[in-house]
Amino acid sequence: MALVRPVVHKRLVDDAADTGVLVAISDEKGQLQWVEGDSAAKDRAFQMNFAEGTNWSEDNAGTDAPGTSLALDHYVQIFGAEHYSRAAHVWSCAAAPVHDPSTGMNIGSIDISGGPRVAEPEVLSLVRETVAAAESELRLRLRLRLPDPPPI
Repeated sequence: MALVRPVVHKRLVDDAADTGVLVAISDEKGQLQWVEGDSAAKDRAFQMNFAEGTNWSEDNAGTDAPGTSLALDHYVQIFGAEHYSRAAHVWSCAAAPVHDPSTGMNIGSIDISGGPRVAEPEVLSLVRETVAAAESELRLRLRLRLPDPPPI
């Protein structure tokens, strides 16, 4: 998932400052590897343990976009009170799984979390298109044997 981080950053994070939106990347087990975006939203998310290194798998955190997308191996949008955790009821989230192009295995998820604006269908489309771009990047790197990008 580290290889797709620059793609995700460019497509989703560059314009997320001061929007109340967070972007998260998890591994295949639901552990958050990277959380970026609006600093105030990041502080609020930290209070409910939505931070790098925490486990948001469905088994651990209940219904939530990153974990549920991994459990179903499908894109999802979770609105407010649909979250299992009451602390997450003020959030809406959209996430989709990312697949390894060589094996087809699920290697993680990409998530957008925020307020009511994230409940719009266009946000789910944006996540799905970002996943498509990330998977294309992985295919290209595999075919061309490109070196890893520098960390962000």
